[in-house]
Amino acid sequence: MDHPAQDIVVERPDAGVVQITLHRPEFRNALRTQTLAEIADVLAVAAADSQIKAVVLTGGLECFAAGADVREMAPLGPVDILTHERQRHWRAIGKALTMQMVLTGQPINAQMALAAGLVVEVDEPESALARSVEIASVIATKPALAIRLAKEAVLRAYETPLAEGLVAERQAFALLAASHDRNEGIAALLEKRTPDFTGR
Repeated sequence: MDHPAQDIVVERPDAGVVQITLHRPEFRNALRTQTLAEIADVLAVAAADSQIKAVVLTGGLECFAAGADVREMAPLGPVDILTHERQRHWRAIGKALTMQMVLTGQPINAQMALAAGLVVEVDEPESALARSVEIASVIATKPALAIRLAKEAVLRAYETPLAEGLVAERQAFALLAASHDRNEGIAALLEKRTPDFTGR
């Protein structure tokens, strides 16, 4: 980043993990263009750093984010607002819940988000961040190549027809089967030692 961040705080809570905390408490962490740019800068640096394996994005104890900053949205025209589409989000949670949320404008609670598949687990506010860092730390110990290809395969499964998803999964498996990290993982298991993954 060329200039210090104003809307976020960046930390390294564990090896291989970067934590981004939204820090606009006076606006309930509403996401303005500057906030998104600062997050994008950190993510670009993380993506280029082979030592960073996972990123945790948090808003703190009070709230994650209120959504888009309405002060920025007020002057936008219809074409600009269309760029803020939510089609993927709507498809993920299903028509019934989407209709309720869109037509009432009311947020859903954590248990409803869990039931809809929007979140993986629900924790107490005081321990949620620690649990997120714990999960990120586990991911950070895994071979980066395998994590990247697994993530791509899962995303393709939800964004392409079944046949294309299966092809992508087979290709990922073939790449991993020929990787150095696969051999290192097997050797470490047989030798009862911690593997030294290199991302190759």
